[in-house]
Amino acid sequence: MSVADEISRLTSAKAALKTAIEAKGVTVSSSATLDGYADYVDDIVTTPSLQNKSVTPSTSQQEVSADNGYYGLGTVTVAAVTSSIDSDIVAGNIKSGVNILGVTGSYTGASVTVATTTATVGSSNASSLDFTVSGNPKMFAVQLSLSSSGSYLQNSSTSTYYVSSVIGDGVGNGANVYTTCYRYNSSGTRAAREYYYTTGSASYSNGTLTVSSGTGSFVASNTYRLIYIY
Repeated sequence: MSVADEISRLTSAKAALKTAIEAKGVTVSSSATLDGYADYVDDIVTTPSLQNKSVTPSTSQQEVSADNGYYGLGTVTVAAVTSSIDSDIVAGNIKSGVNILGVTGSYTGASVTVATTTATVGSSNASSLDFTVSGNPKMFAVQLSLSSSGSYLQNSSTSTYYVSSVIGDGVGNGANVYTTCYRYNSSGTRAAREYYYTTGSASYSNGTLTVSSGTGSFVASNTYRLIYIY
C-alpha cells in the first residue's frame, strides 16, 4: 500500500471516529490530532444524569420533560388523584350511595309533588279565579269540562269560542300561561281542527294562585279544579 493510500485511510478513520464521539455528546475540535482523541473518549458520559420528578394530577393534559442539565427522566411519581382535582366533585353532585374519589354522593333527585284544589265562581262571570294552594307551583292546569252541565270559559261577546284548558309553566314574572280554545259555528257544532291559543296570566301571593283566562270568562256558579305541581 502506498503512502498516499495509507494517509487517505487514516484521514477517513479519523473523520469516522470524530463523528462517533460527537454522537455521544462530546464536541471534538476540528484542530485536534488523532493522538488526542483518547481524551475526548474519556469525556463521554457512560452513566447519564437522569432527573426524578413528581407530578401533581390535573384535569388538563400535561407533558413531563427533564430540566436543563439532565439527559432525561428517571422516575416520574404521579400523586394520587383526589376530589380536589375538580371543585364539582362534591356529595350534592353525585348520586346517593356512589363514591367518586373518596366522596360519597348524597343526591337523590328532585322531588315532585302533585296536588289539586277547587274554586267556585260567584253569581257573575269572572275573568280570573283564585285558588288556595300549598307552596309555589312550578306548573299548573285548570281542568274544564265542556259538557252542557260542566264548567267552561265563554267568550262574553259572541259566545263563539270555548276554552278547553288554561295551562301555565310557572307563576310570577316570566310565567307562560296559555288558554286553548276552539270555535263553534252558528248551529252550535264545533268546527273541526280550528284551535286557537291565547296568552293568559297567573300570579302567586301568600298561598293564593290567581289565574286569568286570557280569553272569555269563568262562568258564574261553576266549580273549576286546579291541578298543580311544585
